[in-house]
Amino acid sequence: PGGGKCGGSLICAGCLNAIEEDEFVQALNQEWHIDCF
Repeated sequence: PGGGKCGGSLICAGCLNAIEEDEFVQALNQEWHIDCF
């Protein structure tokens, strides 16, 4: 149940692009590129 993307790719809440890096920021119940946060 529930929507969202399958495939396990994280989406940056700032730029809405996929997060491919190993390092990213988890904040506000979302994921962010370090540069976008």
